[in-house]
Amino acid sequence: MHREHIGGLHELWLKNGYQHAGGGVRYQDPDGLVHAIGVELCRAAHRLAPDGVHFLRRLIERTQDELDALLDLPPGTVAACEAGLETLPTGASARLRAEALAALGVPALAVPDQTLAPAQKLIFAHDDRGWHCVERVVLPALLCGAPPGQAAPWPRRASR
Repeated sequence: MHREHIGGLHELWLKNGYQHAGGGVRYQDPDGLVHAIGVELCRAAHRLAPDGVHFLRRLIERTQDELDALLDLPPGTVAACEAGLETLPTGASARLRAEALAALGVPALAVPDQTLAPAQKLIFAHDDRGWHCVERVVLPALLCGAPPGQAAPWPRRASR
């Protein structure tokens, strides 16, 4: 398996469908992989982790300020969500996911409520049907929410 950072996702793993080439990695159907990641983030019942918010924002080609305005959020909300300091409100999350599905050309009919803890590790595989998510891993410590007034339950990552 290969760990990859595509679109800002920290825990994205590829089971197959890649080759190591010249110090880097080459994927089969890279556009299909981005599409599959976007659909998984939008259609899963898992809440969006900070890197998921970042991925979908970049997918719809918006700045943090533009996404705040699009989702009718106070200025700085998206930045705080991407930093892991806040959780994206439920309505805003549903709208972001619908916008991302529209950008992917996928009907937004199946955007479920986000009732599960954020998936911290997504594992994708490639086969005759293309790319798809084969496993979602949720760390047990994340199954309960943060106490009121505290940061989101996922770990913040140091900047590189």
